[in-house]
Amino acid sequence: ADFKDVRAKAIGKLCANHGIATFFAADGPSALQLALAELPTVAIIALQLPLIDGAKLAEILRTNPRTQNTRFLFLSEQSLGGRQVEFYDEVVAEPIDLVALSQRIEEIVMRREKLDALGEEVERDDKLNGRLSQVSLADLLQLFQINRKTGVLELQRKEKDFPEERGVIELVGGNVT
Repeated sequence: ADFKDVRAKAIGKLCANHGIATFFAADGPSALQLALAELPTVAIIALQLPLIDGAKLAEILRTNPRTQNTRFLFLSEQSLGGRQVEFYDEVVAEPIDLVALSQRIEEIVMRREKLDALGEEVERDDKLNGRLSQVSLADLLQLFQINRKTGVLELQRKEKDFPEERGVIELVGGNVT
């Protein structure tokens, strides 16, 4: 969703080169309608969209169960000016490096695929065991936040020549408490 047609087309071409289907909207209401129809994995949104700005659009989409798992990559022409984005969202400021943007999009899509696979495993079993080398702690916390899980995450690290370390993270409704 971008009001700058040239930039939107360049990003769309970039995504198409990586086999990612793209849809375009020039303003917030059109982007909202399109996102609800197409259910995007990643939404690339200009923060300064007309009618409904990018941050408000993301907030609306997060409250909808059909689009709550969408990841957002915001395009910003300036600093955020005090606006907050979720810890798993990303902000790219002008000037936009298309090569770096391409890599970030790929990383978001790959991370989402890993989280989806892990989420399926969590749904099959109440307990989750494994190594953080398979998925990062940040991604794991993101998965729990997306699925609004409540429970205790026990962490343990054993390394040769180092003392054992243990930690506990308590989650309530997906939020670290």
